[in-house]
Amino acid sequence: MRILEFIVGIIFAFICTFIGGYLYTQFVVNLDFFSDFKMLFSTDIGSKVIAIGSLLNIPLVYFLLNKYKYDLGKGVIFGLIVLVIISQLI
Repeated sequence: MRILEFIVGIIFAFICTFIGGYLYTQFVVNLDFFSDFKMLFSTDIGSKVIAIGSLLNIPLVYFLLNKYKYDLGKGVIFGLIVLVIISQLI
């Protein structure tokens, strides 16, 4: 059961980062996330969008730790580490 919660935490991290990146590109950069996706990563804005989008994971980790869901919180933190590595490789 602990492995399942860990994997769900990783999925939560990816979803929150995607939502945060989408909101950032829509309201701050004024680009369409889906049609300008290739342009975001070709101009090196994509890694910045991932980094700013992952800021939504901070309240998620705080909420999970306050509810004593440690395995979910560990999964979210591990998902953030994976996203940082992926964004640096792109």
